[in-house]
Amino acid sequence: MSSPITPASRAPNAGPNIIRVVAADAEGGPRFASLSYRGDPSAMAAAQDRCRRTCTASDGKLVAVVVALREITGANREAVLALGVAPGQERFVSSVRGALREAAEYPQAKPWYRAVYAGDEPVGFVMLSWNVEPQPPEINGPWFLWKLLIDQRHQGRGYGLEVVRHIAELVHAQGATELLTSYVPAADGPAGFYQRLGFVPTGKLDPQGEVIMRLPLPWTPTAGHPAT
Repeated sequence: MSSPITPASRAPNAGPNIIRVVAADAEGGPRFASLSYRGDPSAMAAAQDRCRRTCTASDGKLVAVVVALREITGANREAVLALGVAPGQERFVSSVRGALREAAEYPQAKPWYRAVYAGDEPVGFVMLSWNVEPQPPEINGPWFLWKLLIDQRHQGRGYGLEVVRHIAELVHAQGATELLTSYVPAADGPAGFYQRLGFVPTGKLDPQGEVIMRLPLPWTPTAGHPAT
């Protein structure tokens, strides 16, 4: 399932931006600390400073990145449409263009979507069913993570985790007690990513045979987050 550019009015535009601090560890892998902020640039600067002090590395190489969800407009539409996953991942998530086409075809699923930004650069796309009346098996909800795409050039940096964190906070603030999603079962599929985040299978499948999972809210991430 997926959605066009009009449903943005169905959900609040405001939400915490995520300050993400990345530090290379001894093996060259990323380590992360995250904080949320609301408000003016001075608040963001203070949050960045706090993040730097909570995520340190022996080499001291820290890069602060703001991960935010932004509306798709005429100004950024083409850049967002150009995002794509790595070869072989297309069977697990559709393109942004395909997602927007799906959204237009299923307005009853109440699609809500945003571009994922790291700083001023679009790096991904996310879409939900926003507080929809469940009509199983076709429409699952009320809160369903419908699409999550991180561009192939930006994978492995923890952006997928931060998007899920952002979405979990956003929908929980609207009264959600769980966030649903689904995945294509395959050895190289995204099941492990979602399981490490805390999603658990519901025991149900959607009409396409995808495994439906749920994340209880509020969500408290555990150590060892996947860097997607």
